[in-house]
Amino acid sequence: MSDDPLMGVALWCKDIFPQGEFDGFYRKLVNHAVNYIERDPNQLVITFDNLAEACGRHYARDAWATKFIGDNGWSHLGIFAGVTTWFRDQRLIDYLLNLKAEGLFRYYANVALAGTSMGAFGALAFAHLAPGSTVIAFSPQTTLDQSIAPWDRRFGRV
Repeated sequence: MSDDPLMGVALWCKDIFPQGEFDGFYRKLVNHAVNYIERDPNQLVITFDNLAEACGRHYARDAWATKFIGDNGWSHLGIFAGVTTWFRDQRLIDYLLNLKAEGLFRYYANVALAGTSMGAFGALAFAHLAPGSTVIAFSPQTTLDQSIAPWDRRFGRV
């Protein structure tokens, strides 16, 4: 039996817990959630969860690449998806635009956005938040427009 009261808790939560090592926040936005951990002012990585990995069956869920980003000492803004909106949810869009207006992205010397599949679409779609940022998009889904990709009927709800 461990004496660690945070055993089994998500890594980001341990980092920003009141006795955690870093400042940050968690914000729930109906279909999405955002968590931020402030570490190195030189590098911010913004990640977008692939829906297959987001909102799992347990509470100890970290944003995509949390351990890798933390191990490198970089700051992290993790975007969690709860549904297949391709991050085109107005509450999320407004929230991220607010963070931009508050200067969060200008605070960092370097900003990178990353994701896979639906998350890669999110990284590409929100690159405008930090002009000059780097985007790492693994296997991005770039359109659901039936006039452009009439064969792709996987995501009819969107």
